[in-house]
Amino acid sequence: MANDLAVSILNRCSKKLKGFESIPAESVKKSASSALPNSSVKIIKTPRRRFTAKERRDIYIRDKGTCGICGRFVPPDSFTVDHIVPISKGGTYDYSNLQCCCRKCNQLKDDALQDDFFQVMLSVVDYQISDKHNKKIKKGIKKIYKKAYKSSNLSAKKNNSKKKNKAKKN
Repeated sequence: MANDLAVSILNRCSKKLKGFESIPAESVKKSASSALPNSSVKIIKTPRRRFTAKERRDIYIRDKGTCGICGRFVPPDSFTVDHIVPISKGGTYDYSNLQCCCRKCNQLKDDALQDDFFQVMLSVVDYQISDKHNKKIKKGIKKIYKKAYKSSNLSAKKNNSKKKNKAKKN
């Protein structure tokens, strides 16, 4: 059974790599060693592990059941724990690097850093608006911008009125 899986994976890999040339192992070793500025530097990989029930509960409570990416409420029985900085990019299991996340957002983010993920999301939205002229998406984005604009205007007005009140007192 394991052999069948290995053969299946190798077949898929060879199809995907069709047209690429093989590189001798010795030249790969030389390239890798010259890429590291100090050969005494060791790259430590954090091993993957499961979260304990306590860790999951603590993260859920801390984040108030809110997805750290989309901001929506996630029921306790269906949330995932997301690494803000993915393990593959040097992230850790420290609580400050973990957030409550809905399944969809966690799957979409995959192992991307948040800034990279948001750039991808922006390019998807940009493509959907400009190339496809999708009216439904345009309307949705206009609503989001209006909502964001109103809330930023309200905070700006509050700050301005506070400044005016302080100026009157002085």
